[in-house]
Amino acid sequence: MRAASARSIGQIGGADRDIAALVGLLNDEVDSVRLGATRALARIGTEAVSGVPKLADLLKDNSDEVCLAAAQALGAIGQEAKPAVPALKAALKVDKGDDFRTNVLDAIKKIERRTKNQ
Repeated sequence: MRAASARSIGQIGGADRDIAALVGLLNDEVDSVRLGATRALARIGTEAVSGVPKLADLLKDNSDEVCLAAAQALGAIGQEAKPAVPALKAALKVDKGDDFRTNVLDAIKKIERRTKNQ
């Protein structure tokens, strides 16, 4: 139920209270809830900046799927996710597969490209 709620919030947009609720769900003990909230924040994009610290933490999650989604969400947030670049670079040192590594590198490029273009 909580995972479905997280997906729904991400589909309808980013009111501040909805983003705060999603960020709170990033702490849930259930993988699918954290995954749903992470994906919803990625869909919201730049407005989800308040989730950056927790998304950076999720790069070390026990669920590889959650880690991957966290990298994607940070890339979607863009320039405002710049504080997460050290965590993204550290994540490159962990062997979570080629797909994860590719998404982490993509997130770093999106964040840094947007930063340089500003």
